[in-house]
Amino acid sequence: MIQHICDGCGRAIDTERELRFHASVNITAVIDPLAAGEETGDRDYLLEIHELLERFDEAPDLDEPLEYDRCEGYSLCADCARRLAEDPLRRQVAAPHAGAPLEFSEN
Repeated sequence: MIQHICDGCGRAIDTERELRFHASVNITAVIDPLAAGEETGDRDYLLEIHELLERFDEAPDLDEPLEYDRCEGYSLCADCARRLAEDPLRRQVAAPHAGAPLEFSEN
C-alpha cells in the first residue's frame, strides 16, 4: 500500500478515509512586449536584445540561480489545501498584523 505524506504538515494522509489534494506551482519568466504606440517598422533588434541582456545582468545576484521555467507538485491534506487556497502567498503568516490598525498610547 502506498503511503502519502502531506508536503505541508508532514502528516500521513489516509486515502481510504480522506481526500488527498495535489497543488502545482509554476514559475515562468515573463518578458513584456513592446509598449503600445511604439513603432515596429524600423526596429533595432540587436539593440533590444542587448538591452534585455543588460537588464538580466543588473538583476540582484541569487545564492542559487532561479530556474525560470519550473513546475513543482505537492501532495496536501485537506487542512493544508484549505490554508493554501485561502492564502497562497502566505501573507497572513509572514505579516499577521498587516492591515491591522495601529494603536498608540495616550501621552
